Amino acid sequence: MKIHLDKRRFRIIVLAILLLLNSSSPIVIDNTSHITSDQRGVLDRFEGGYAVILVEEFKTEFTVRKEQLPAGSKVNTWFHLTIENGEYKVVSIDDTLTENRKEIIKKLIDEIAN
Repeated sequence: MKIHLDKRRFRIIVLAILLLLNSSSPIVIDNTSHITSDQRGVLDRFEGGYAVILVEEFKTEFTVRKEQLPAGSKVNTWFHLTIENGEYKVVSIDDTLTENRKEIIKKLIDEIAN
């Protein structure tokens, strides 16, 4: 399928990408020397027995074993993350953000298709 991208559709795609990548999440160092944060990460893909998670705030990625993910995790699932001893940890699924991003992408695809 070939899609013709006029300027309007191109702008919509660029805005969607920027929206998906842009966030402000403060980091706080607590009294126990652990870094806690309101970080978010998205499950990008699976590679063998590992899940690759992209961290939006720092534009980086890390891997975890599939078994360490919360139940119901799949590609494009967003997670609450924390950093402990210099390593990212998946805390839980961010259901609200996952659904919001799905809706945004669906609307953008519908907009491009019309």
